[in-house]
Amino acid sequence: MVKGLDGRYHVKRICDPIAHHQTFYDLVFHRGILDVVERLIGPNIQLQQSRLILKPRTPLAWFDWHQDYPAFPHTNFDLLIVTVYLDDSTPDNGCLRVIPGSHRLGPLRHRFTFEGAPRTQVADKRVVADQSRWRPTPVPAGGIEVHHGNLLHSSDPNLTKHPRSTLQFWYRAADNVQVGGSTDFCGWGLQVRGVDPGTVRMAETTCRLPGGTAVLRRGRSGPQRPPPNRPFRSR
Repeated sequence: MVKGLDGRYHVKRICDPIAHHQTFYDLVFHRGILDVVERLIGPNIQLQQSRLILKPRTPLAWFDWHQDYPAFPHTNFDLLIVTVYLDDSTPDNGCLRVIPGSHRLGPLRHRFTFEGAPRTQVADKRVVADQSRWRPTPVPAGGIEVHHGNLLHSSDPNLTKHPRSTLQFWYRAADNVQVGGSTDFCGWGLQVRGVDPGTVRMAETTCRLPGGTAVLRRGRSGPQRPPPNRPFRSR
């Protein structure tokens, strides 16, 4: 919750929207979205999490430069965030801002802060100092934006009268296993296209774990993923 310029408190994020409405759950399997994801990370695709991100009229709903991957590190980098825009997103109402090509830097060190709300930000500000590299990404309602888990991105607050609401789906390759951060998401590990190959692909990298390793069940054959939570029947 954040306090808006109207003096009232507003919800700014809802976790696991797919647990609350069939429409959100069905959209996880949208053919057009998965076709884009498949072209980028291959045919075997799993869901990692879903979110509704709401940006009401308030100076507190902003986020600093950061990457998504370091909060949820995996064994390789095939992690994509797909944002579905429910409202028009413009520079005036706080559209996403990115640094093209910054995903090639790999996972950077981040720090956790509380500036109006809990947030993560890249620790070394020199990597985002050159403002000539910043690119706003306005998207009309009904459009989507896709970015790599290591892409540096940020956004300004929404000070207009127009909301900026989005639905996010985080997808990963099926051989990309989460090793840190929370896994307590509805649909975590849900196979949305292709098959689970039963193998793990390892990338050579170093990443600080955000508060410990991921929680995995252990079965007779070794570590196993928790069973995905399916709140609705797939159509």
